[in-house]
Amino acid sequence: MKNITATLLFLRSYKEVITICDQILKIKPDAHEILSNKGLSLSLLGRNDEALTNLNEAVKLQPEDPFFGLTRPLSWLVQGVTKIP
Repeated sequence: MKNITATLLFLRSYKEVITICDQILKIKPDAHEILSNKGLSLSLLGRNDEALTNLNEAVKLQPEDPFFGLTRPLSWLVQGVTKIP
């Protein structure tokens, strides 16, 4: 399912990504990649508070995932951080 959400992100179908992610997270709430894709979609729709919650939860669940080398700075960007903490 993460490939479907990644493809929809690429196609800029952000609302569809959120809908699918919500369905997946009902079954598997600790799916960090799905939380990350949902957070990115929320951010791209300007829903930054919700995005930050999802991105931070994804990082908390899987902090050693190399993808989160990208997700953590994205969460800072959503927060408006201009200097790395």
